Amino acid sequence: MKKEPEPGMHFIRIRTDELDERCRQRLNEELGMDEESIEIIMNLRDQVIALQARLRELESMLGTYQAGYNSRLIKFRQVFYEAEWEDLEETKE
Repeated sequence: MKKEPEPGMHFIRIRTDELDERCRQRLNEELGMDEESIEIIMNLRDQVIALQARLRELESMLGTYQAGYNSRLIKFRQVFYEAEWEDLEETKE
C-alpha cells in the first residue's frame, strides 16, 4: 500500500524543487555557470541547509538540557538551604 505524503511536506517538496530549478536557471543564465559548477553549488547549498537544520536541532537539545540542569540545580539549592537552616537551628539549641 502506497503511503500518501503529508500535505505540508508535499507542498514543501514541490516548493523546494521549484526553488532549486529557479536557482539553477539563474546560475546558468545570469551568471553564465556551466552544469558541473551548478551541480557543485547546489550540493554545497544542500549541505548548508542540512547543517543549519542540525544546528537548530542541537540548539533545541541544548535548551532542553539547560532547562533540566537548571531545574535540578534549583532543587539542589532548596535541599541545601533547608539542610543549612536545620543545621543552624540545631546549633542554637
